[in-house]
Amino acid sequence: MTKTVRMLCLIQQDALTTAQIRRIEADIQALYEQYFGRHDIVGYWMYAPPGHAFVAGVQSTASAVVLPVANGLPLHTRHAFMRSVTELWMQRAQCRNSQLVLTAPDHAYAARLVMAMSRRYRPGMRLLSLGRMVCGFLWSRLQRDCALISVNMAH
Repeated sequence: MTKTVRMLCLIQQDALTTAQIRRIEADIQALYEQYFGRHDIVGYWMYAPPGHAFVAGVQSTASAVVLPVANGLPLHTRHAFMRSVTELWMQRAQCRNSQLVLTAPDHAYAARLVMAMSRRYRPGMRLLSLGRMVCGFLWSRLQRDCALISVNMAH
């Protein structure tokens, strides 16, 4: 059975086209297979509207990606993989390496991160918020062929 890897991506609004997103997903799928064998990469993309992301007090142009890897993966393999992902991202997104914050945590840590993120909602609102997010991702997948929603779900 193929393992699913959830890739979480935060980009600036209009930083990437739908075609670029699909190409990055396909290329990361191939790169992941090259390093770790067959896995299904599922990308969850969120964009920050203008004025919602800053670095050093100015509007950010950076993207942030969480791409989990096997628990306990040796650092030399993890670092080589992360260098390859960064090179791929720079080529596809036409950006500098300083415009990508990439983390490749152990799968177990990434799962805890997702759970911690869901706990930031009040208990009574978790299901509603999760439902809105899932519906947004599904609607986007149907409309754009990629799962892309705003970090501010009101946008």
